[in-house]
Amino acid sequence: MGLFSSSSTTDAARQPPPPLQRVSQAPIGVNQAFSVHNQPVTLKLQEKRWSLTGDSFYIKDAASDQPVLECKAKHFSLHARKEFVDLQGRTLFHLKKKILALHATFEGVSPDDETVLFTVKKSFSIGKAKLNATFRNAADGQEIALALRGDFFDRAATITLGNEEGPVVARISRDFFNAREIFSGAQTYFLTIAPGVDVALLAAICVILDETENDQQQSF
Repeated sequence: MGLFSSSSTTDAARQPPPPLQRVSQAPIGVNQAFSVHNQPVTLKLQEKRWSLTGDSFYIKDAASDQPVLECKAKHFSLHARKEFVDLQGRTLFHLKKKILALHATFEGVSPDDETVLFTVKKSFSIGKAKLNATFRNAADGQEIALALRGDFFDRAATITLGNEEGPVVARISRDFFNAREIFSGAQTYFLTIAPGVDVALLAAICVILDETENDQQQSF
């Protein structure tokens, strides 16, 4: 039994999206250990309520409700820094926001802060979520691009390989509003990921979506 359970058995997402298909023979991502699943995986990303350190998330397998990762926000961080750690407490990468970028730009850097593993940039769009991610694929060294396109209000999105016309590698849906979210501001997302695609990387992109939409709301 691996890290994940098949998303076909999940009840948590209520209406799970259609199963996603493998889009590449080689694993896609920056963490090969998180790209070994042979079935679609649905993660539940639940923002920690009343977190003193900002937007931290529990990241669980939606089918089994078992932890997969954790996203820890760093208190008083100049770059809105977050740390993604595995179940053994080992840091996979740090996520930080570039301060002087023209458009919102995030970088995933190695635990020693020496190497940029991936970059995610926001494109300008009114009412729509648009993010573009680039990275060197860990499995074969190829340069990979992912495109996220979604709805601003619903925070629902599709992530495709290459450009927005490419094959779908992940879908993001948001939990329905409830009283707890209204009063606490905490969000819940369901992230369904195609076989062979790095779930840690895709979880980071989902967190970036949350971060950018929060920024856009605050600017109104």
